[in-house]
Amino acid sequence: MRNLILNFSLFFILFFPFQCIISQKNNLKFIDNSPGYDIAVYYFPNYHNNDTRNELRYGKGWSEWELVKNAQPRFEGHKQPKIPEWGYTNESNADVMEMKINTASKYGVDVFIYDWYYYNDGPFLEKGLEQGFMKVKNNILEDRRMSILFHLRTL
Repeated sequence: MRNLILNFSLFFILFFPFQCIISQKNNLKFIDNSPGYDIAVYYFPNYHNNDTRNELRYGKGWSEWELVKNAQPRFEGHKQPKIPEWGYTNESNADVMEMKINTASKYGVDVFIYDWYYYNDGPFLEKGLEQGFMKVKNNILEDRRMSILFHLRTL
């Protein structure tokens, strides 16, 4: 397993710069608001429902939003729960991820690093990536605006 993770990491370390060079040579259009270097966000994709592993553990329809909705104040002046600016969005919806990518790109973010797990019985937290990010028109596959890296965890 260690070799798999090492090979996976080396692939992205070697592939990512190559991909940037190719997109520059082919004059592909993309928005680059970064200040001369890449800015990445670490993305934890568990803000969607209909995940089998979550439903088995917490019940039907559960997502991380339940923790946000049920947050309790922990000290004087700590106002909880707070309602997110965009509401309780479902990141496995391509329209939601397109909005997030557009906003991130507008403020100079050009890489999403997805937290992703793989258990013995299969992947976990993949729906935000597979049904959301990979289905939008403004991701790495379409116009090279946004790059993606994976943080693979095995348990």
